[in-house]
Amino acid sequence: MAADFQLLMAGLALFAFFHILAGITEARQKLIAIFGPMGYRAFQSLIATLALVLIVLGYMDAPFEVLYDPPAWGQWAPAVLMPFALISLAGFSPLFSLKRYHRHPMLLGIFLFGAAHLMANGDRASVYLFGTFGLYALVAMWLGDRKQKMADPEAYAALAARTSLIPFLAVLQGRAEPENLPRTLKAIVIGLLLYGLLVFAHPYFTGVTVLPA
Repeated sequence: MAADFQLLMAGLALFAFFHILAGITEARQKLIAIFGPMGYRAFQSLIATLALVLIVLGYMDAPFEVLYDPPAWGQWAPAVLMPFALISLAGFSPLFSLKRYHRHPMLLGIFLFGAAHLMANGDRASVYLFGTFGLYALVAMWLGDRKQKMADPEAYAALAARTSLIPFLAVLQGRAEPENLPRTLKAIVIGLLLYGLLVFAHPYFTGVTVLPA
């Protein structure tokens, strides 16, 4: 049975390994020394594309094997959490930064994406897929902090003092002011527009509607 999941697992392993490796300063510097800055970016894009292709093909071909039965309310988890995930992803942009609310908004969005789908899906392929993305996001948060701390301890200390890994904690504790309202609203609008697009397109590439019947 494990052979039926080899393509999916290979894609997930390639994605996680390379992205975590790229988050380690010493490893990234060695790769840049080997390929050069432009060559490294091209190599990174190639690996990411290959991993994505393997993941999509592997997930489509994987047999349906139940590991656990999701709770009844779990079917609503993606509908409820994905707007927040997409707003967080939009908040990664410097134009709509939400870093005062969370130190790593893009990774928070990826974690919410993985967690939401684990609540709604209990088959082996989904656990592999969404579990890997959720776990990767947590590891990448730690590596991102480590990289910044090693590169500039004083700058990292200042960043850590005004941000948090728990959403909104720094603002609630008074360590940070809320983000500029127009920037926040822009991130919310973009995230909700992306969510609307997802609701429309989701049945076409997954065969499943976002909103449960």
